Amino acid sequence: MSMVQGLVLGAFMKFFKIKLPMSIFYVVLVLARHPPIVETFKNTDYDIVSHVWHCIHYQKMKPASEKQHIQLAPLF
Repeated sequence: MSMVQGLVLGAFMKFFKIKLPMSIFYVVLVLARHPPIVETFKNTDYDIVSHVWHCIHYQKMKPASEKQHIQLAPLF
């Protein structure tokens, strides 16, 4: 597990232990690089919300390209 994964999971587990309600927004490209975080999130009752493939400006993107990114988004 990387240092980043450890920090994210450590913070997340503190919230999980006190049953703090939350929604988890994610950028697919980032979580795709950190499978342990994805597995941890999948084992919760939290709202998991995709924030697309990666942080780009979709306003000027061609619809076909945007559709490809949307299809990549569901990790859960």
